[in-house]
Parts: sequence; structure tokens; C-alpha cells
Amino acid sequence: MGYEPLLPRISSAISGASQSSEIVLNPRPTFERNPIMPIREYVAVDPKKSCKTCKEGFERVEQMDSLPNTVCPECGHAVQRQISAPSVGGSTSGFDDRAKSAGFQKLGKLGHGEYEKKY
Repeated sequence: MGYEPLLPRISSAISGASQSSEIVLNPRPTFERNPIMPIREYVAVDPKKSCKTCKEGFERVEQMDSLPNTVCPECGHAVQRQISAPSVGGSTSGFDDRAKSAGFQKLGKLGHGEYEKKY
């Protein structure tokens, strides 16, 4: 659908048959970048000169390649980025229900070599 008007220009540019000044550089569609955006934490450099927001610390959702924020959005005083543990993990909600409905069994360990059937 979107390539039909480009095909004659591409083929003429490749073959050299046309003296057109129009050059098609990228006929392929462009795609969005990865939408994953981390939550970064900031805290005031000097808590005595800062507002309540940056004194207690705040979070911002930022792009992966963005530079760290250097000022508080409320008062404009200097802030620094805090290093914190990433939030990694999957959701286990409904896992047992789905496994049970698929016919799997869950065993719980009682002791050395002893297990009991949970479902």
C-alpha cells in the first residue's frame, strides 16, 4: 500500500535512467523505539536549601538515553540521582490457577525425599 508510489522512483534511481534530483534514502517504514522507560530517583544535594519535594526525594520516568536531571522541578535547587535497586520480576497472579486448569500438579516438600500434593 505505502510502497507503490516509491517503486518507480527507486527503480529509476538504481538504473540511472532518470536525471531526477529526487533521491529516496529510506523507503522502509520507521518504527518506534523501545517504549521501556526507567523510573529514576533524585534527592537534594543540600537539604537545608531545598523544598520538601527534593528533600524527601522524588521519582521521574525518563528515557534510557536521557541525561540525569540536575535541578528540582519544584524549587530549582540542585539534585542528584540516587542509585537504587531495579524493580525486576514477573507477575505470578493466576499462575497456580492456570497450571491447575492445564493439568499440572504442584508438590510441596515435607522433608528429605518426602513431598505432598498441593493440587
